[in-house]
Amino acid sequence: MASNPSVLWYVTRASGLVSLLLLTAVVVLGILLGARWASPDWPVFLSQAMHRFLSLTAVVFIVLHVTTAVLDPFAHLGLSDAFIPFTSAYRTLWLGLGVVASELIAALVITSLLRAKLGFRTWRAIHWLAYASWPIAMVHGLGTGTDARVWWALLLDAGCLGAVVIAIAMRLASGPLRWVAVRALAGILTAAGSIALGIWTVTGPMQSGWARAAGTPTGLLAGHGALSSPPTSSGSRSSQASLPVGLAVRLRGTGVQNSDGSGTITLVEEGTQNLQITLNVPADVGGPIQLRVTQGTSIVCSTTATFNGQVVAAVCGATQVNLELGSSDDGGIRGTLTTAAVTP
Repeated sequence: MASNPSVLWYVTRASGLVSLLLLTAVVVLGILLGARWASPDWPVFLSQAMHRFLSLTAVVFIVLHVTTAVLDPFAHLGLSDAFIPFTSAYRTLWLGLGVVASELIAALVITSLLRAKLGFRTWRAIHWLAYASWPIAMVHGLGTGTDARVWWALLLDAGCLGAVVIAIAMRLASGPLRWVAVRALAGILTAAGSIALGIWTVTGPMQSGWARAAGTPTGLLAGHGALSSPPTSSGSRSSQASLPVGLAVRLRGTGVQNSDGSGTITLVEEGTQNLQITLNVPADVGGPIQLRVTQGTSIVCSTTATFNGQVVAAVCGATQVNLELGSSDDGGIRGTLTTAAVTP
């Protein structure tokens, strides 16, 4: 009934991370070349050639990132969303920043190809756009991406930030003495910006509920959050309509720990987002779990369930429901829902 996550979703995610790595390498190498950094074992012309190669490779992955994001049906992005900033219904601000960053990079590439006609001064002025595109791309990835709570992705972001900060420090340290005040101000702004980025990441994208706060459309949230009211059924059998027998549905979602020590797990059917499951887990481990299954806008099951550490089991009308839970690669929760007829 449901399929695995779209291959396009994985390609979009991977190409975005690779684009950030390549863009970081381009910025770092550009800063060092601007500081007249050189090594007797590595001629300057090789660094310049590598800078151009990395820039073009970054463009290829950015194009791949944008193309697969538009083709992936999950967020329902159109061509206009890829070219006109802040028009998408999906995470408007954060996706719009990605569009701005990609257009700045496109302007950089185009003017580099027309460098002979534009002149050095005009080209150099536009070339500074590379420095603006990098932090915008970083914020875009943290605000829009699905990896803001995954440790290895955070480590990658921290490494990119550290590399750029170190390169800027080397550039500022090698500047002329007459610009010492300007270089000091630039250093202060760089440090302040890095600290602000870290604080925002911890208090924003890394927090539960960021999907809603970031502007994800309600239809894609698929029931994130706690139950609005407790289930009415007090027994193991539900008074709600039965689920069909023979289902085998893959789901994906997140878990949230509430202030009272209880937990809420929300899962949605992969691909169609039609079937939604909410689990309320009590603070005491041995207590009953409240299970609610929603199809579209209708609740088809609301009952108590048991949990053996891996499988949630419940009876909804004449249907036995089993929900096998596990962790997903992106730090969320995956599940497989199967149904069968209740044995008399």
